[in-house]
Amino acid sequence: MLNPMRLWPQPLLGLDIQAEEIRLLQLQGTLKKKRIKEAITLDLPPGAVIDGKIQEAEVVGDCLQELVQQHKLQAFKVAIALPEPCVVSLRISVAKGLSESELEAEMVSHLSQSIQGAAEGLCYDYVVVNSSDAMQDEMLLVATSYANLNIPLSVVQQAGLKVQVVDVDHYALDRANQFIKEDGVEIKEKWLVSFGLALWGYYKW
Repeated sequence: MLNPMRLWPQPLLGLDIQAEEIRLLQLQGTLKKKRIKEAITLDLPPGAVIDGKIQEAEVVGDCLQELVQQHKLQAFKVAIALPEPCVVSLRISVAKGLSESELEAEMVSHLSQSIQGAAEGLCYDYVVVNSSDAMQDEMLLVATSYANLNIPLSVVQQAGLKVQVVDVDHYALDRANQFIKEDGVEIKEKWLVSFGLALWGYYKW
């Protein structure tokens, strides 16, 4: 799973696939001054996406490909979001100074206690969110199943786009709301997730 906390140093499309439509948003400008360059949608047939999960991958893929070709977005890099119910988020404490293999074992151990079958068929990533303790780091661990991740990845890539970031919808929403609060901009509610995803393109590693 691509790290939902890391930040990509180039413009990205924010892609939000909802039950009723596909939403693609592109920002333009600098970190301090940016504007919406393009916000486009395409309706989806009923049942293609339910509760944020793609049920008919071929249908959604064809619709997304139509949108990509119509607006000449082939090979653009995108940030996508998984629906919150498809993702498990855990905050855990780990000892400082662990090697990569030790840290991975710690992650799997915590997942095994929280999710049945966690050692097999899961994608996960993590980020340090608090290191104020001299002996331990507090980490955010995010996990999902291969199926939850691979279906949207396949749909997006086959449509001609390149997935650069995988986020979680409520993280993208929080990011958009925080930006709106700080900058006082107005954005229609339906665009908040795709806007929050597109914001990834304005930060450095």
